[in-house]
Amino acid sequence: MEMTHVTEAEFLRSVKLGMFSRFFLKESSTDKLKFWIAAFEPKHGIVYTIKHRRENKIRQWRLDNAAKFLAKAGIHKFEVNCIQ
Repeated sequence: MEMTHVTEAEFLRSVKLGMFSRFFLKESSTDKLKFWIAAFEPKHGIVYTIKHRRENKIRQWRLDNAAKFLAKAGIHKFEVNCIQ
């Protein structure tokens, strides 16, 4: 499964086009209580994540802020994966 980092704007455009079948928040392995947003695109089997503006690193969010971002984009169903 391939993973691609995209900007917030590109992620939101893809959401509006209905490209994604599944959304999830994955807890960071390096920074506890920080999550990254990901979406699965089934046609090509690619997982899209949101990157920082100028860097090709995955953007990390607090859980409440990530949920607000997704809700604002019209996404009300997503999975949350936490590291134990």
